[in-house]
Order: sequence, then C-alpha cells, then structure tokens
Amino acid sequence: MTLSVPLINLGLGRSANPTLALAAYAVGFSISVVFNAPVLSARVVTAGLARSPAAYRTVARVMRLLGLVLSGSAVTLSLLPAGKWLFTDLLGAPPELVGPARLVLLLQAPIPMLVAERGLAQGMILLYRQTVLITLATLARLAAVTAMVLLLAVVFRLPGAAAGALSLTSGIAMEALWIRVSVRRRFGPFRRPLPAGTPVPGTELTSRRVLGFALPLALNHTVWSMQRALINSFIARLADPVTALAAFGVVTPLFLFFSSPLFGMQATVQVLPRNRRDLRQLARFTLAVAIGLSLSSGIVVWGAARWILEAGYGLAGRPLAAALPALAWIWIHPLLMGFRAFGQGMLLRTGRTGPIALSAASRVVLVSSLGFGLVAGFPEGNGAMIGISMQMAGDAWDMVLACLWGARAVRRSLR
Repeated sequence: MTLSVPLINLGLGRSANPTLALAAYAVGFSISVVFNAPVLSARVVTAGLARSPAAYRTVARVMRLLGLVLSGSAVTLSLLPAGKWLFTDLLGAPPELVGPARLVLLLQAPIPMLVAERGLAQGMILLYRQTVLITLATLARLAAVTAMVLLLAVVFRLPGAAAGALSLTSGIAMEALWIRVSVRRRFGPFRRPLPAGTPVPGTELTSRRVLGFALPLALNHTVWSMQRALINSFIARLADPVTALAAFGVVTPLFLFFSSPLFGMQATVQVLPRNRRDLRQLARFTLAVAIGLSLSSGIVVWGAARWILEAGYGLAGRPLAAALPALAWIWIHPLLMGFRAFGQGMLLRTGRTGPIALSAASRVVLVSSLGFGLVAGFPEGNGAMIGISMQMAGDAWDMVLACLWGARAVRRSLR
C-alpha cells in the first residue's frame, strides 16, 4: 500500500513544474490522510469483534457511518473559507500551494468511505486467514494508481497535485471494489465456519462496545497520520519552505515503503498466536525481517540515493541537497515500525486499546516540542532532515510504550 505515494511522486516529478507539484501534493495529502485515518481501524475492529453475522452488521454500521461523516467533513473543509485558513495560517503553506492543496483535499474526499469498505472486507480476510486476497487487491490498486498518474500528469498534463489526488482516489476505489467482490465470493459474510481456535467475544456486540474498542485506535491512526501535517506546519516556517516541503514529501513515503512489510505484524500478532511460545516465534520473525529491511534499505540508499531522487523524482539543486542527508537515515525506520506494530498487536490481542490512545496523545506533545526546538534553533536548516528527525522520534516513542504495555498485557492472557 505504501508504494502508492512514491508512484504518484514519480509521476509528479515528470509534470510541468515538479517542485511545485510535489510540495502542493505533500501539503494537501497531509491533511487528507488525517480524514482517512480514523477508519483505518476498520480492519482490526472487524477482526477483533465481528465473529458472527449480527456482530459484523453492527461493526459495518458504525464504520460506514464514520466513513460517510469523514468524507463529508473533508468536502466541507476543502470548499469553505476555513480550508484556506487551515493551509495558510495553521500550516503556513506558501500562497502558491494553497489552491492546489485544497483541490487535493476535495478530490481525495471519497477515500474515507472507500477505506471503511476496504477495512470491513480485510477484517473478514484476517478472520479466515486468507491474506493473499489483500495482496491481490493491493496489486490492483497499484496498477490503477500507476496508470492514472502517468495518464493525467504526463500525457494530459493535468496540474500535478490534482493528477496525484485523482490517481490515489482511483487506486483505492479499485482496491476496495476488488477486495469486496473477492470476500463476498469466497466466504462473506460467514459462509464458512471460522478457523479453529478463533476466540469469540463473550458478550453481545453493541454499537457502544464497537466505539469503545475502535475510538482509541481511531485516535492513534489520526495522530499518526496528522503527524505529517504537523511536521509540515513546522518546516513550512523555515527559510525555504517550498524546498523543505518538496524534499520531505519525497523522502517520507520512501521511509514508509521500506518499513511497510512490517505493518502487517500488528494484525498478525492480534489473530495468530495461541500461546507465549507462538508469540516468541513472532518476535524473532519480526526482528529478522526488520534487520533484513534495514540492511536492504541502507544498501539501496548508499548505492543509488542520488539516482533515485534525480532520475525518479526529478529533484535537483536545493531540493536534492535537502533530501539526500535525510534519506541516509532510512535504515533505522524498519526497526522502529516493526516493534511498534508488534507491541500494538499484543494490545489488540488482549482487547486493550486504551494504552494505544495514550501513546498517541503523548506523541503529539513530544513531536511538537521537538519541532519548536529544531525550527527555532535552525531556521535556515534542512527541512527534510528536521522533518525526518521529528517523525522518527515519534515512532520510537510509540514503539517503546507499545512494547512495554503490550508485554504486560499478554503475560496475563497467554500461557
């Protein structure tokens, strides 16, 4: 999934004004993803609570309503004067980026509804442990994103930010449709019995219980997604904001891409281990994959960073000089994200989502404090490097808290 934005950036790097397109899309996407974030929890909520047709209907009702409200809110914000205030005054975006960024938010407004539908289907797939269907749906998404961004940005020369937004919306729509049809055809809803050993919640599922489980997760996803907009609001106040936003907008998706194979450990730890021995095996697996991704990302960056940024994204001059040193730290990120996902999976396994929300709230304080200090201390500094430092500090904080609280929780629930 995280390959979508790097693919979009590759197309924008070949548009008429690549630096402006990359910066505008980065600013607009950083707000759009905040509206998408709360419904990202639909997958783990479905896997954790929807163990019967009636329970599934309850989860689906809550998640679809949430997606509809979020999509409507994104449309409203993009069109009203408050949207201009958000991008200009709160985020500090330069005037030439405000209009394209608001257009990105409008064109990506349907995504929360699409993500809710996708998450409901993915939750069913996790329950039945048929995760290859998620891979096939993701490939459909990437094909649609690639085709659309090349067609719109390169062939038809649509303004870069708008081309990127339409490409992502089209790709997620294709993914949601593909996975929904696959699930209905194979086992949905509940045409087959659940696999042996699947725990069944002991009480009747109500909308209130769904919200109690889902809201801390929604807060965590929102804060993690909002972090990009928060970082943008700081680096946009540096001496060269367009360069900072463009370079950070290119580097961040690459960090996420090289860490993304480990994101699935959250759901894996939630549904798979039967005892502590299984959990220890998953911990060793997480460590091995994290080390492998760290080494591979470090080797790729060491050997081809300049070529990737120049030939792939069209960066040159100051944006290239800003992105190169930030990209050099990419090897740390898989370790942080792997054990962040592992710790949160342990909490989901035990049904304790409250600590995840507490970690998210404290993360905002940490990242904001670091941002104030770095921007005040280095007003002429490298915006991409400052942004990546803030991002990794927040991820490290989440990882430590999730692993400590998660290990404590599973000691009481697994033998």
